Amino acid sequence: MKKDDFYEEDDGRTIADMSGIERQPTFLPHFHRKRSDFSAPDAPRANDRPWESAAGELTREERNAAIRGALKAGLLIAGVYILAAAALIVAMQLLWS
Repeated sequence: MKKDDFYEEDDGRTIADMSGIERQPTFLPHFHRKRSDFSAPDAPRANDRPWESAAGELTREERNAAIRGALKAGLLIAGVYILAAAALIVAMQLLWS
């Protein structure tokens, strides 16, 4: 017995405006296309990308501290995986020998 598909009625909201996007050619890209061919957005927002403002610019020390923190976090996670794999290998050797 086939189940009937149930579709809710469309409320008309636009999640992402895809009107300016065209299908790309398969083999040869069009290099002659200009940016003016694309439509402008409806209404520009005042502060659309607040993380790119000049007021929130990081100093060299703050940027290096953020990089070191991210590196430490990544190395800590990698270390946990390496230790877990080593413990698993040792447990298998003890179990089967």
